[in-house]
Amino acid sequence: WTGSWGRNALSVSNMFDPQRRSEQLYDWPISGRFVKNLARGSDATDKFYGLISETGGRLERRNNAYNEMISRGQEDQASKFYDTLSDDEKVWVALNTMESADEKRLHPLRRASDVLRVFSGMRRDVAERNIVAVLTKRKIDINPTIASAIADQLGRWAAAESRNAMIVVGEPGWAQREIMDVSPYMDAIRQLSPEVAVEIEDRLRKSKVLPFEGVRTIWPELRQRLLDDGPDAFVRDLRGDAMGVTDRPAQAPEVERTSEGEPTTIRRGAALGNIVRGEDGRIAQVIGPDGRVLADVRDRDSRGRIRRVRTGILDRAVVRDEDDRAMQLAA
Repeated sequence: WTGSWGRNALSVSNMFDPQRRSEQLYDWPISGRFVKNLARGSDATDKFYGLISETGGRLERRNNAYNEMISRGQEDQASKFYDTLSDDEKVWVALNTMESADEKRLHPLRRASDVLRVFSGMRRDVAERNIVAVLTKRKIDINPTIASAIADQLGRWAAAESRNAMIVVGEPGWAQREIMDVSPYMDAIRQLSPEVAVEIEDRLRKSKVLPFEGVRTIWPELRQRLLDDGPDAFVRDLRGDAMGVTDRPAQAPEVERTSEGEPTTIRRGAALGNIVRGEDGRIAQVIGPDGRVLADVRDRDSRGRIRRVRTGILDRAVVRDEDDRAMQLAA
């Protein structure tokens, strides 16, 4: 027992020796217990870039061809070309005709591409040991061994993101596989350098990378709209749904009530909604200041209590407090 922990302590001390050769994270006794040793090199990453690479990706080639016809004023030819595309190509091309970059980011492959772009820059900075925080402009110092381990975890994380994106969009050969949990990669990086972990989060946020679960949830609706309406599809409203779906419990909103305890308005962060009642006097909708419907009551139990609410394209269960009052919506 003491010999094993003695070797572990020595291994940990070696991590911070700048003269020691770089080792892989899974070679370290303690870290190796919770970091899965995935094969280096990635069929997933190769396949992913084979789809969306700007120079040779299948989807990007179709997109470039379509845009070239449009730029030449050949709308009829572009329309005929679009009709010959496969469904996944139509979805990619149609979404990339949108003017807003926020709408383009709704595609799971685009989201993964954004993640990989952040990781690529981060790996370069880590390898050169020249990590400058994007928010504070302060340099983050790490030793060569830690740098090598972080770069290794970023590479594995990138492969997992590529894999997960292809699973979500149903890419042949990947659709039936299980989604990988990427949190162990961040956990490993956070153990190696909390500052680098925070920097990765800041860079992902600055690049407006959407939550994976959010993009995964809205994908069926997004795909269907693009197949139905092509480049004319309206998808802007789905961004709010994508941003609102996370792996964390939903933030409890502030509910304003009358002296009798009846709810009148609901506030979540900066968003304010007014409660509208139906002819029977019961709550029917929540309406935003701009008149947009924020939530619809979808289902009640036998006692008339609200059980499910629809927000955007999502049906959410109502969570009640100890007094049996509706307080928030499940994520």
